Amino acid sequence: MIRNALKAMTAVAAVGMILLGGSQRAAADILITVSSGASTQTADIASNAFGAAAFTSVGGYSVTVQTVIANYPGSSNQGQISTTVNVGTFVPGSANLVTTVQLVNPGTGNNLVWNSPGSSPVNVSAATSFTSQVGVTAGTVTTATYYSSPPLTSGIGAATVSQATGPGSGTPPAVVSASNSGTYSLSQTVTLSGAVSTASSFNFGGTSSVTAVPEPSSMAIAGLGALGMIGYGLRRRKALGA
Repeated sequence: MIRNALKAMTAVAAVGMILLGGSQRAAADILITVSSGASTQTADIASNAFGAAAFTSVGGYSVTVQTVIANYPGSSNQGQISTTVNVGTFVPGSANLVTTVQLVNPGTGNNLVWNSPGSSPVNVSAATSFTSQVGVTAGTVTTATYYSSPPLTSGIGAATVSQATGPGSGTPPAVVSASNSGTYSLSQTVTLSGAVSTASSFNFGGTSSVTAVPEPSSMAIAGLGALGMIGYGLRRRKALGA
């Protein structure tokens, strides 16, 4: 049932991308690797936009993973990887669950190259989602973003930025400034550790993004606009008070 549902979701997503012009984007595979302890499983999905896969008996876990790729091969605004992990089976005391997402060349398996936003440097961020869920009383989810410019040919290198959060903590994204050579490689890990749960299922996720840094002139204009609105509000309050 789960596999059939995943196939249907992937088909719908593929049709949607074609209708939106996604068929003209560069060929890519989404490579999803799930590991826990000594157990590792990998899914290679022929898509540059959406991938979904089921993994059973990975350590003490059975999970489904859904990944959305935004703006590959890159634009002047943003490149992004967003992943959701749905845990269907969990054995208490299991080792950390690590989900790694890469975008690779379907022919060589090497990392694909993204086009950087126009600014230099750029902002690289990691955001984690681990909402409050009945039965989930403890645990930490850590999202790590692996950004390299110039791009790495293979592997994921060292994490540029990471963020950790517990259930329902609502931590804001972590953002760092990074150099920009014009192109980059982007990968992601989402790690669950120390989970304590009696729930039949639960989920969590992470988002890794590369965005342009706003130009000083744009920030100044936005600031002037905000000051103008404040001034207008004060004048209106005085007029109404009169």
